[in-house]
Amino acid sequence: MHSSYAWRLAASFAGVGVAAAVLTAILVNISFGRLLNGYLDQQQQGRQGQVVALLAGAYQRHQSWDPVELDTVSPSLAMMGAAVSVEDASGHPVWSVAGRSNDSRTGPMMGRSTPGTTQRLPVKAGNAIVGTAIVSLPVQGQLAV
Repeated sequence: MHSSYAWRLAASFAGVGVAAAVLTAILVNISFGRLLNGYLDQQQQGRQGQVVALLAGAYQRHQSWDPVELDTVSPSLAMMGAAVSVEDASGHPVWSVAGRSNDSRTGPMMGRSTPGTTQRLPVKAGNAIVGTAIVSLPVQGQLAV
C-alpha cells in the first residue's frame, strides 16, 4: 500500500511538471510571436518610408512628376520588391513600376515573393502633399511557392 501511494505522488509531481513545461512553452511562443510581429511591422514601415522618400526626391528634383525621373528610382524599388504606382495631388495616375524591365515581381535577385497589402501613402515635398504612392511590399520572410 505504501508503494502505491509513492507511485501516485510521483505521477502527480510529474504531471504538474509536464503541465508547467507546456504552459511555459505556450507563453514563450505567444510572447516571441508578438515581438517578432512588432519587429516585422517596424521593418515594413521603414521600407514604406524609404519608398516614399525615393518618390519625394524624384518629385523635388523637377518640382513636378516626371516619368523619366521616376524611372530612375525603378531599380531601387525593384530591389525592395515593391510594386508602386504614383498619383498626383488630384488623383490622376502619373507612373507605375508595373511593366518596366525591372519589374519587382520577376527580378532575378528577388525571386518570387508573396505580395503584402496595398497601402496608399502620401508623398510630401516640403509641407505640401504632392501625390499618393500606392505601394505593395512583399511580406517579409515568406516566398511564394
